Amino acid sequence: MNQIHAFAERLLPLPVARVREAVTDYAGVRSRILTPEFSGFRATPGLVEVDFQGERAELVVSSPRPDTVVEADRRSSLVFTWTTDGTGDTTSVRLSLARDGANGPLGLLQRVTAPPRLRLVLDGLLANLAAELAR
Repeated sequence: MNQIHAFAERLLPLPVARVREAVTDYAGVRSRILTPEFSGFRATPGLVEVDFQGERAELVVSSPRPDTVVEADRRSSLVFTWTTDGTGDTTSVRLSLARDGANGPLGLLQRVTAPPRLRLVLDGLLANLAAELAR
């Protein structure tokens, strides 16, 4: 299988602790920043269930480092990674997505067309996060 990757990044005029808190607030902030590609959001400790682009994902949440939150689907290869880094009152938030794609001609087509579309989804999440935190 071939990997499909997409990422987006945004600078927020907020302390890193506030942004990290928001990224891990599954009961509040995270449920409010979803874009139309997500539906059926439900969070329980350590697990987020959501429909993403029409497919059900069961995202197991882990934090391998204090600045990183990984959400890995236990039913597929889909992985979202949130990374927050900052100094003072500015935080960089990076959101990446990785998943397996097909091999052969279909895989080539996916690797060319999927990342820009997925980047728009990730940009939308980060824009919604910025708007939510600006309130």
